[in-house]
Amino acid sequence: MRLTLGSRGSRLALAQTELVAERLRDRGVEIHVSLITTTGDRLADVALADFGGKALFVKEIEEALLERRVDAAVHSLKDMPALLPDGLALVAYAPRADPRDVLVTRDGAGLDDLPPGARVGTSSLRRRALLLHRRPDVRAEPIRGNVDTRLRKLAEGQYEAIILAQAGLDRLGARPSHAQTLPAEEFLPAVGQGILAIEARVADGAVSRETRGGMSHPGGGPCPARRRHASSGRPRGESRRQDHGQGTHAGRVCAGRGARPGPGRGSPLARRRRAPGREPGGPGMMAAVETARPLAGRLVVVTRAKAQAASFVALLEAAGARVLVAPTIAIEPPPSWAPLDAALRQGGEYDWAVFTSVNGVEMVKARLSALGLDAGALGRCRVAAIGPATAEALSSVGLPATVVPEEYVAEGLARALATLVRPGQRVLLARAAETRDLLVRELERLGARVEEVAAYQTRPASENMAELKQALGAGVVDAVTFTSSSTVRHFVSIFAPGELERLMAGVTVACIGPVTRATAAAAGLEPGIVAEEYTIAGLAAALEKHYKSKGAPRH
Repeated sequence: MRLTLGSRGSRLALAQTELVAERLRDRGVEIHVSLITTTGDRLADVALADFGGKALFVKEIEEALLERRVDAAVHSLKDMPALLPDGLALVAYAPRADPRDVLVTRDGAGLDDLPPGARVGTSSLRRRALLLHRRPDVRAEPIRGNVDTRLRKLAEGQYEAIILAQAGLDRLGARPSHAQTLPAEEFLPAVGQGILAIEARVADGAVSRETRGGMSHPGGGPCPARRRHASSGRPRGESRRQDHGQGTHAGRVCAGRGARPGPGRGSPLARRRRAPGREPGGPGMMAAVETARPLAGRLVVVTRAKAQAASFVALLEAAGARVLVAPTIAIEPPPSWAPLDAALRQGGEYDWAVFTSVNGVEMVKARLSALGLDAGALGRCRVAAIGPATAEALSSVGLPATVVPEEYVAEGLARALATLVRPGQRVLLARAAETRDLLVRELERLGARVEEVAAYQTRPASENMAELKQALGAGVVDAVTFTSSSTVRHFVSIFAPGELERLMAGVTVACIGPVTRATAAAAGLEPGIVAEEYTIAGLAAALEKHYKSKGAPRH
């Protein structure tokens, strides 16, 4: 039997999905993991209670189930809404992990040792209430992001302490230096905390039987999950009990994007280029999936800047690919910091700050620090980000993006701002020194006063070019990926006349979006793959989709 499982793309979501997948593989089930980005993931820095609560993290996954794009989904039970859509049910539960909460501090202080006014990060109303009951003199402040992001915010001094779930830390293999498990008698865990639930279609009896057989708590049996939903009048696993059908089933299992999966197998190229801290068997690493991996045996070239390649490499390796990192660009400071520094010093005079890349955010962050400033220097601005990755980077700096377009390109950002920017408003646009002028042109058409400053520049890079040409010449490269127009231009520049066409014959060109696709096509590289969602995770998903039906590699 083959199943496609579905889940969000955080590292924790993927680790939890892998726990379920391992149990199913032990029963001989062939597993594929499909990555799904949810609305909750896109709303990077808002109070979830204001936008629909935790249901935002399952909506798209449940839509994928109902549309039969996936066969089952793995959820943290505590994050599930009380009611399921018609046609879906929770069919099984994994054994419960430690349900308690954990206090993590920067200096080892316990809950009683925190000074009055200490900032404690938690977005859980339950944890907030329990915290303030015990310590009414501290400040319970909202915090968003995955576990790694929250720990980073703590280390950066945005909080004196944060509260996390012990089960999540355990599943990631994370061991924060200063963590104290909170007694359940004082910090009552959420009902269902520590339990993984498997959701499937009611009509898919084969999926229900297989997943229930692999778990210790089948749906409808005695499990804390049933008590969790008693207040809704519709206990899961009871009033929505499955009518198990007969017949065969090609199953699917989904996992979320942006994860840091386990080590790839086979390619010495991929192993040599593993990012620091990503050694096999390290904390939080998932076991490599040897079955049902659509990129198994494929050699994929990554041309983006070396410092940014790790997350993309991880996604490709998780799908089975061997990866050759051959960066064609490097990110450098602009020719002069003076224009950006001047803009940041007068940041309070701008109405908008617009960011079109994570690189721009990182450079602005560095300059704020160098100038002795913080995010408050731009505190008056409304902030716009071109996509979710840029929005997450902004959030980590303390600049939550209020505008993120549905289409992650300059055209999409211009459309999103069209109804918001007013004539006469000042817009700070900090981005690469060499960039399309479309966004500037559109903002000026709205009557805005745009100040465009260079936050960084790209230069050609040539690391591993000899190895790349050798692999292309040997005919062992399946795909070359491009994540920006600059990666395309500098890739083309390394080849002698006539060499590019000869070496790229039979190699699939994969682009992150339509702008990069147009640049590649103009350079004589006809793209065979274009991501539907213009993100790194979207490009990885597009490669998986493309090769899923191709069978074994040609070499």
